[in-house]
Amino acid sequence: MRKNPLVYFIGGCLLYFVSIGCQLFHIGSTVLIYYITPILLHYAKYVLIDIIYNITLSIEIKYKDLNNMLLEINSVTTVTSKSATKLIKKVRILYLKINSVIDTFNSFFGWPLLLLVAHSFAQILTCLSLLATNSYPDVLSARIVISYYLIMTMGFLLRVISGCDNVLKASHNFVQNCFELRESFPLTSKPAEEIEKLQATFKVQSNISAAGFFEINRSLLLSIFSTATTYLIVVIQFRSVYSVQ
Repeated sequence: MRKNPLVYFIGGCLLYFVSIGCQLFHIGSTVLIYYITPILLHYAKYVLIDIIYNITLSIEIKYKDLNNMLLEINSVTTVTSKSATKLIKKVRILYLKINSVIDTFNSFFGWPLLLLVAHSFAQILTCLSLLATNSYPDVLSARIVISYYLIMTMGFLLRVISGCDNVLKASHNFVQNCFELRESFPLTSKPAEEIEKLQATFKVQSNISAAGFFEINRSLLLSIFSTATTYLIVVIQFRSVYSVQ
């Protein structure tokens, strides 16, 4: 069952504006008016993340369609050599088109992805530092607001990275299915030759990256969380040393 991106977008917008309404009720409109620009920028960030996620979701679905085509060729024993060759040619053309889409995606969203990851990482570190210092008159109110932004920022980052990582997983499954399909045909057959042509295109496989600096995948998420944990430990240690003095 494919996800409906419009439902997720509308639901996210409603959740965002409900949270803003709760903050208005909690701290008052006179205080929140000074933060209207960061709030609007945060909403623009959410829209950008939703666009990126839906594009990666579409690419993932296309990869799954290609995988289903390969599995169909491999599972149906009545497929003739001619029809299998035709289907493999179609798969190769579609695969090259998907690579072209990923290249276009990187050219449009490479730098926004880099800035998005950097900004989210800085926000996470800032929120962790503020939660560890307790330098507010109203500690409970401040902790609620900071915790809200911390959870929302981590959720946004997780949404982007998971979408890009799902594309990477789908592409790896496609490559694996191609090698498995290669074993189903004789070495000198036409389908085997077409599969070899398809495998030759794997050398120019495109992955989603942040302006070419690093790939967006699960290892990036683990690196961010490990760095944030180390930063939090250092902040707590400095705070304990400062309180002793």
